[in-house]
Amino acid sequence: MHEDVVCTTVAGPIRWSARHMSTRHEIGQRCVDAALEQFGVISAHQAIECGMSMSAVQRRVKAGMWVTLHPGVYRLRECSSSWEQSIMAACVWGGHGTVASHRAAARLLGLGLEQAPVEVIAPTSTRSRKPMVIHRTDCLPRIDVTSVRCIPVTTASRTLVDLGAVAPLATVERALEAALREGLTSLPYLADRLDQLGKPGRRGVGKLRRALRERDPRLAPTESELESLLWQVMCREGLPLPERQFCIYDATGLIGRVDFCYPSERLVIEAIGLRWHSGDRVLADGERRNRLVLAGWRVLEFPWRDVVRRRRVVAQQIRAALRATVVANRP
Repeated sequence: MHEDVVCTTVAGPIRWSARHMSTRHEIGQRCVDAALEQFGVISAHQAIECGMSMSAVQRRVKAGMWVTLHPGVYRLRECSSSWEQSIMAACVWGGHGTVASHRAAARLLGLGLEQAPVEVIAPTSTRSRKPMVIHRTDCLPRIDVTSVRCIPVTTASRTLVDLGAVAPLATVERALEAALREGLTSLPYLADRLDQLGKPGRRGVGKLRRALRERDPRLAPTESELESLLWQVMCREGLPLPERQFCIYDATGLIGRVDFCYPSERLVIEAIGLRWHSGDRVLADGERRNRLVLAGWRVLEFPWRDVVRRRRVVAQQIRAALRATVVANRP
């Protein structure tokens, strides 16, 4: 009787029938299959599980077929390097219980971080290894772990709890909005995980507590990273806070849902991202803007560049528009 060959990857076990599967070529193919489940990454231990000897592993490394990423962890030569591959390699090197976390988790989960280091949570026994950032713990409940494209990663809620230890408050706030927008967590569930994990002495949890305390639970999540940035500008500059995701109608029906609105001042504030405002979308946005103006609304539009690089100017223009309303309403 032949037992199946099993290789345990970070995504789970891969099984091959052992019947007539013993040639070097077939063992090599098993290793390739296992590596392709992991962005082209395989460990010596996994190769041995596939039936390869350690001397065969070393021959492949010496021949340049496998490129060493960490001790005992390799990349197939034909698989190009990527940030995701670096994260996977760190998880494979760290072994069971090692998962992408903090800023790396936020990037993988789509919480607004475009750049992130190779950052993982690993068991306390894991040794240091540059250039990755390692956070050690002996307590990582399964409820706090998920996967993104086969990479083990902390859940959105756990990531938000951890993020304040390595990122500023503004980043935590934007990540919170992104997680709510994508349906990756909810305010009640996040508050519960924070109560469970945010014990005295835990670094960074104060930032998430503040973000939750200052966020009105009645507010709809922002619909983009740019909207979150614009909202932060209005908060930081002390402007009266507008309604979010406000629906406006005219005599013919719904004009649209605007990013931010001061209803009593009939003032609309829009964040204009290039990605969402090009081609046919420009025509649709132009028609909507015309309908707003004809219905008696004033519209201010701010592109990414202004929101990021000219925040004070953006705030001044919004404040001037609000003042103009006061002047116009004076008897």
